[in-house]
Amino acid sequence: MILKLLAVYYLLQGLALAALGFGGVILMDQDHVLVMKQWLHLIHLDPQNRHIHGFLTKAFSIDDHQLEALSLGSFVYAAVALVQGGGLLYGRRWASYLTVGVIASFLPLELYAVMDHVTRLRVTALGVNGLIVWYLIARESHSRLEINARSF
Repeated sequence: MILKLLAVYYLLQGLALAALGFGGVILMDQDHVLVMKQWLHLIHLDPQNRHIHGFLTKAFSIDDHQLEALSLGSFVYAAVALVQGGGLLYGRRWASYLTVGVIASFLPLELYAVMDHVTRLRVTALGVNGLIVWYLIARESHSRLEINARSF
């Protein structure tokens, strides 16, 4: 059950990252401000909202070279997330190893972020990712013990 939830999460994450990558590609060589305002009006969001305005201020400072790099990174991570999700959905052992490796590689960054500035969201993300790594390692260890026990 937990593996299926993780699989769905990673599949959705992969699709969202791919959409983000495509959005970055669409924004290249265009007037970023005009396109972003059109998108905001399309989804009925107020550009004067302080959170949206803060995001837009940061987004408008990105040039086409940075946008291209962000899009490429989104596509690469989307591919990894989709492979993880598909592998976990079909119960492949390698997918558990891949997921542990990917999540564990971000744990030091998350720990640094928590130590830099403690927020509930950062602590929760660190805790959830730590639990996922622990669960997948414990699950693999348990299944290996069962296989070894049956072979004797």
